Amino acid sequence: RLWRWIVRASRLLRTPIISCSKYVHDEFIGLSGLLPRGSVPVLNGIDVAAVTERVKRSRAQRQDGPPVIGMVARLSIIKDQETLVRAMALVHEVRPDARLWIVGEGETKQHLEDLARELGIAPVAKFWGKRADVPELLGQMDVYVFSTTRDEGFGIAVVEGLAAGIPVIASDVPACREVLEAGYGRLVPPRDPRSMADAILELISDVENYDRWAAQAARGAPEFSAVACAGHWL
Repeated sequence: RLWRWIVRASRLLRTPIISCSKYVHDEFIGLSGLLPRGSVPVLNGIDVAAVTERVKRSRAQRQDGPPVIGMVARLSIIKDQETLVRAMALVHEVRPDARLWIVGEGETKQHLEDLARELGIAPVAKFWGKRADVPELLGQMDVYVFSTTRDEGFGIAVVEGLAAGIPVIASDVPACREVLEAGYGRLVPPRDPRSMADAILELISDVENYDRWAAQAARGAPEFSAVACAGHWL
């Protein structure tokens, strides 16, 4: 009801609605059937070059070690870190050396920590909390996973994963599909730990496949640079 009211008020005021993704734009149309003239989706963008440079500096300092699978996002019910934790328990059965890094803070943190202990992966799962050095942490990761729900508006964190130049796996929900459907990353069914685990294992066990998906991520990142996205305003 709130969003319908906002759309109606925008029409009365003749104020365009700029959505952060085509998915959100289409959802608004579904709510109201008609948006104010000039309403368009303009994707969120990041400073890809700056993120990539910080990632490279961090990666240059990395020591050889076990594969690190990471996710950066607010810990909330809108996201779905639970599926990633469950997937990592399955990965751990095959690759007990694999590590899980979850970066972010929020109301589901305690539940996720408890789940990691329940599944026996607490020793290899690290909860970093809220961080200001995300690119540096990305530089220490091998695979970036973004497990989320249909309520995701736009996968800006997925774009950060692309900018890191590492393989990206994400839930096959509209917001993530909008970023990755051109082949820049792997989409797996949402809330499906087995499919997510299989995708992770395939990447960390096959160097050629890993390199191919890393290259795809790097190729896709510039499409979501702040400059490219701002160009849609012109």
